[in-house]
Amino acid sequence: DSVPEEHKQWLEEKLNFSYEPSLEDRLNELFKLTYQTSSQIINNPQSLVKKIKNNRNYLTHYDKSFRAKAASSQDLFKNTLLLNFILKDCLLYELGISDGRRKELISRHPLYKYIKENLSEFNVI
Repeated sequence: DSVPEEHKQWLEEKLNFSYEPSLEDRLNELFKLTYQTSSQIINNPQSLVKKIKNNRNYLTHYDKSFRAKAASSQDLFKNTLLLNFILKDCLLYELGISDGRRKELISRHPLYKYIKENLSEFNVI
């Protein structure tokens, strides 16, 4: 009750989700989990995590201060391809497939090959 009215909604949202890891924490965990394969195409996962987080914040909160940090359409497409690859690798991990076998399977995947062949186009790499 002592919280100013203009901050109540913000505080309530923060408290409702305070036990959950942030998007940044979740993405960092995914990159750690898939390091064997993702490190082949993503040299700087922190940069990618930051771009994804900024873009989500802009699209979720519509705060104009995030606009300059939001991804362009082309970058959004590239980030989506990278996340698609990471998701597939996570699914293989959850199925109990070893790091070595996952790396072997992923390296044959057309998306992985596409990303590797076009590394210079992926500005987060």
